[in-house]
Amino acid sequence: MSQLDSTTRGLDARPVHEVAVLGAGPTGLITALLLARAGCVVTVLDRDDAEPGTTADQAWSDWSRPGVNQFRQVHVALPRWYRLMRAELPDVADTLLALGGRSVNLLHLHPASATGGHQAGDEQFDTVTGRRPVIEAALASVAAAQPGLTVRRGARVIGLTTTTGADGNRRIGGVRTEDAVLETDLVVDATGHRSPVPGWLAPLGLAPVEERATVGLTYYTRHYHSPDGPPTGTGGALTHHQSYSVLTLPTDNGTWGLAIIVGSTDAATRRLREAPCWEAALRAGGVDERWLAGTPLDDVRPLAGLQDVVRHYAPEGVPVVDGLVAVGDAWATTSPFLGRGLSLGALQAVALRDAVTGHGSGGSRPVSIAYAALLRERVEPYVRATIGFGRHRVAEMAAEAAGQPYRTDDPAWAGSTALVAGASTDPLLLRAHATIASLLALPAEVFADPEIRAHVGPWFGSPPHPPDRPGRAALLDALTGTTTSRTTTTRTPQGALS
Repeated sequence: MSQLDSTTRGLDARPVHEVAVLGAGPTGLITALLLARAGCVVTVLDRDDAEPGTTADQAWSDWSRPGVNQFRQVHVALPRWYRLMRAELPDVADTLLALGGRSVNLLHLHPASATGGHQAGDEQFDTVTGRRPVIEAALASVAAAQPGLTVRRGARVIGLTTTTGADGNRRIGGVRTEDAVLETDLVVDATGHRSPVPGWLAPLGLAPVEERATVGLTYYTRHYHSPDGPPTGTGGALTHHQSYSVLTLPTDNGTWGLAIIVGSTDAATRRLREAPCWEAALRAGGVDERWLAGTPLDDVRPLAGLQDVVRHYAPEGVPVVDGLVAVGDAWATTSPFLGRGLSLGALQAVALRDAVTGHGSGGSRPVSIAYAALLRERVEPYVRATIGFGRHRVAEMAAEAAGQPYRTDDPAWAGSTALVAGASTDPLLLRAHATIASLLALPAEVFADPEIRAHVGPWFGSPPHPPDRPGRAALLDALTGTTTSRTTTTRTPQGALS
């Protein structure tokens, strides 16, 4: 069956009014809401047919999303995401809070001895957190009430249709599901990092220009619950260790998520999928015991092969095909351990809304061109910085796993590692680091401050990890010294989380 059918319907200058969004994940729904509120008629098509339910319990326990392999991995809504929601879609933030989302300040996850206590301006690090199914359920609830927006679940898109305009440009004319064709002025690919769209375009020579990393990461994730909620004041959400990294993330309704992240080629760590080994590894890395004191909500969930990918649908500003744009991981997938996917996706959604409201009367081609320009201006610098850090960190993890030092001449990496080292004892540098980590500023913007440069200077050349932090040997000892028997997962009863 052909996934891309050619017709001659439509005119190039038809105003952008009807929009199809492929994928009902967080970025797809944010894009759909923004476009609907800008006056478009939006249809969201998602291949998974289950509904999210109305409570956090239902979203976590009962909602199946087989089309999203990272659905129950750890996620974080950074302060930049929260700021965008408050400015653009405040009812989304309110709904997430109503579902039990937790208000936190990411800077003050660190103890007061590290932060120097609350200071003026620290509210910029405020956010609201939740498990991915709960965040998505909040968005789905708002989308369901939005006039001009229809979400069709169980509608699997199997291809696109194309048209040829009077100017000879090819454009996407609609989407083909298993039982119908939906004609549209603009198609938005929000199907994630495994998007099928490039494969549909390739036979016609219309595929995007793609950048792809060759080495990926593997995540080993588990969620917990306690009536007292997650511990506080134990340190930052992301800590780097010799050959691995750890995430400790408070989420919604007294829950939290923990993840150990290793290189996908690190064969010595594959026993992390076993719960006793996973817990032993966290303890060996010095994780506060309170993070492991709750009731497990699931088994250890591995997710492998995550790679950086960027797809250019308008290289050098010229669309490969009119009437098609991509948002979220369908456009750029970055190292998830930095937790920037939701925020970068929201930035892209706002850029697309602005392109449509500013240029949609001229048809899909001006929208595609304007959107590409806004991505270059507003989003791509953050993507490049994220990819740069992630690729260095993956390479460093691989070198450390092989017992070798990691060396690079990249000054950006030297600055990043110096800032991380200095942030361990200097409240000014900790805030500078938190500003970058929260996606509130680019590293170059932070380092432009002479005071920051003066404080960070002495830290250049510092060890990549604190000298008192257990290294790889402790991790491997923990993995080889534990039993292979699996622990029994104890699930929280229905109703306990909402």
